[in-house]
Amino acid sequence: MLQDQGRPVVVSTLGSYLSAEAMTIFKQLGVEHFIVAYDWDEAGRKGIEKIAAEIGGTVYYLGGMQPGQDPAEKLKDVIGSISGFSLRHLMASAKKHQAATDKPIHMSFISSGPVGRRNVIFSPAEAEEDAWWPEEASPKEFYYSVDDFLPLLSYDHGNKVLLDQTISQITRLLEERPTESAANPSFTIPVNFLQIESYTDLGPALILWLRLVIEQQAKKRRIKQTDAMLAEWLKTTRKTILVYERKLQELGYLNIDTSKRPQRLSVRYFPKS
Repeated sequence: MLQDQGRPVVVSTLGSYLSAEAMTIFKQLGVEHFIVAYDWDEAGRKGIEKIAAEIGGTVYYLGGMQPGQDPAEKLKDVIGSISGFSLRHLMASAKKHQAATDKPIHMSFISSGPVGRRNVIFSPAEAEEDAWWPEEASPKEFYYSVDDFLPLLSYDHGNKVLLDQTISQITRLLEERPTESAANPSFTIPVNFLQIESYTDLGPALILWLRLVIEQQAKKRRIKQTDAMLAEWLKTTRKTILVYERKLQELGYLNIDTSKRPQRLSVRYFPKS
């Protein structure tokens, strides 16, 4: 499913190989642009290169992939709504009908950001290993308005759908990637965090992470706050804060020192190797 105009065609190639029959169908339909979501391993990269060499059109691959990463892992947290229709309901339906067939039912979807920012064009001429990755952006960080984000940094939602919509709003703001500060107060996020789309790994914990980023940069030191105070900031319960603190800590995006009172929290932008 693609949230694009026109009539997108989605095909499962059942492997990193596009058959001649499928290519003929594409040509008959007048398909000119392709998005290939193969695993980011040697076979997947060769598959993309082969397709790019054969079709003569424009080929996109799923940007931000890391070696060995599966596209399904990259998209696992994209469970919001597309054109008002919840993917969660769609996946629940697939699971319900799984028992009626001896074949697996998979739900696949692709989320794309602004043109030229999230999608990366691949062409056959770019066969060098380093050509698979986007060039480093400059400057080394992006600037964001605190006032744009603070109203969204809350867990006070009536249901999961509204929370997903808030995460989508936050993601859209992040993907604007302004290179200069146009507001005061502002905070910054390193280019690499946005370039490899680390925020997609955090899920709802992104809200807590961003609130801590803003506080840490404003005070220019570690955060000295109790979980009760964090819960008050984000309009939620202490239990919810503990859940998301644990996730951020497990992923390597948050250091917590409980040897002192109140605790000391330190945000990380890149997990430890």
